[in-house]
Amino acid sequence: MQDQSPPQQPKSPLPIIGFSVLLVFVALFLGREMLPEQGDIEQDTLVPEVISETVLGPANEETPDPIIPQESIPQEAEVVPPPTFDIVRIQPEGNTLIAGQGIPGARMRILLDGEPVGDVIVTPSGTFAIVLQLAPSDEPRTITLAMEPEGTSDVIVSESTIFVAPTTIIAEAAEETNEGQNGGATAPAIALSADNLVTVLPNDPIEAPREVSINSVTYDETGSINLSGSASGDGSVQIYLDNAPIGLASVTEEGNWYAELPNDIDTGLYQLRVDEVTPDGSVVARAEIPFQREAPDTVDKTLSNLGGRESGTEVRVVQPGTTLWAIARERYGQGRLYVKVFDANRDQIRDPDLIYPGQVFQIPQ
Repeated sequence: MQDQSPPQQPKSPLPIIGFSVLLVFVALFLGREMLPEQGDIEQDTLVPEVISETVLGPANEETPDPIIPQESIPQEAEVVPPPTFDIVRIQPEGNTLIAGQGIPGARMRILLDGEPVGDVIVTPSGTFAIVLQLAPSDEPRTITLAMEPEGTSDVIVSESTIFVAPTTIIAEAAEETNEGQNGGATAPAIALSADNLVTVLPNDPIEAPREVSINSVTYDETGSINLSGSASGDGSVQIYLDNAPIGLASVTEEGNWYAELPNDIDTGLYQLRVDEVTPDGSVVARAEIPFQREAPDTVDKTLSNLGGRESGTEVRVVQPGTTLWAIARERYGQGRLYVKVFDANRDQIRDPDLIYPGQVFQIPQ
């Protein structure tokens, strides 16, 4: 009896084409970089030997060593390590995630074929992550890092390079084999060149980063402390004061959360922390700010002075790191409207650039 099983479909040449194009591009790039410049010829055989003459003193007289001032001794410059890549993910539609390491506080610029396409500040722990939109291209491309340490004009470029294969070539191959019918494009192959080695990197799907924030700390008409912020999920926000849990707030469908702090918090400076928690109890994002709890009598005095204030005016305690620009941007949506806050609190503000933690401002509507 003859075997009636259906003939097997040929395997897709997609991975072979993608990686072949990438490896050819990497080989051409590295070959170009390693070619010597025209005119680079060793000159060792052309330089005549020079013999220096030494004036000898009496044989029995010792010449003392010269005294070199300490300040004239050259000091070795501190070597700053170049930035490095940890994760690179590029999706078919161009969503790109890049994460790595650098000097804390430095500005990290992402360069695509040498041109900046985004930047981010390195965290105090020495890491960074950024999500970019890089349009698909039918040309091979390179991604490098340029780091600018805080307080200097130096630019330190990464020693490693990310090579990105053409996207459209892979997409066309996928269409010819009846694959990728749900959109046509396929994630490009990517490779890392470092220490004279080329490594093909995984290109898994990108998960959207989770974020939570504390947007405002205000007092209502009764002197209660109100918090508000935003979150990216649909779970809840756990609130801590100096690492002690003090409240829980639900995240709305719009991605906002609101909470009221207990009134029995003593006057002083605290660390206010919020954790975004999923329904299964996992912490997926965190934010912290210094929190200045003003004396209740100070708040009461400010509230009494605002007894005839217009409806919609709120009272806000200045927290460490707060600026009038940030208050206006959060309240009105535009930082340049800080003049409204300045005008409403002229008795407390001499210089708009100088406000202090603990000051209680009225924020007009």
